[in-house]
Amino acid sequence: MPVIVAGSGVLVLIVGLLLVGVSASGPPADEGEWTDFTSLDESFTAYYPDGWGEPSNSGSAGSFVSVVWKGSKLCRVEVHGSSGAGTRGDIAAAKERILAGNLGPGEQLPVESTADGALLDSFKRDTWLARRPGYEEGSAGFSYDFAKSRAARVEYTFSKRAGLLSVPMKGIRWASQQGDYGYHVTAEAPAKHWAKFEPVALKIVGGVHLGGAG
Repeated sequence: MPVIVAGSGVLVLIVGLLLVGVSASGPPADEGEWTDFTSLDESFTAYYPDGWGEPSNSGSAGSFVSVVWKGSKLCRVEVHGSSGAGTRGDIAAAKERILAGNLGPGEQLPVESTADGALLDSFKRDTWLARRPGYEEGSAGFSYDFAKSRAARVEYTFSKRAGLLSVPMKGIRWASQQGDYGYHVTAEAPAKHWAKFEPVALKIVGGVHLGGAG
């Protein structure tokens, strides 16, 4: 009898972990109406689908900002900015200006030689990668997806453990230096839901207006 109970307990645990994985890897919520948003440090405004629920919103004026919108447990758009990253960006920007001064007609600096490219690389820290097993990324380029400003942009894939499931994930990340702030922006979702998630994520990221409500 004790063996049967133990076996039943294990079965319940396995089923529970499978259900957790299935739930976590589900599609993003429907958009609903879109709602205005201001970051806690008032460094930017944005708007987001209220069907996703209230985002987390933390930060301190002149220091850092961290905002996370969740369409589901694994469908997320995050904006993280810090003045420390901005300081590193200032150095990279000075280097970029020097290198750009030596370019010939029609020549362009590679992404990695620009302030935005340097930020994109610096944000890919060991702790960030440790949460993204199997991380692989494509070639970085420039885009104006984030706040209609120049940013270094790269697409990537990784696997995410959810319960007993290993969920294939897709993502885009951006890095952009904006004055005293350096911003790292990510949009991630299960690969199977990417087609539904991506346009909403890009709308959030593109709708950011730097400089607060003014």
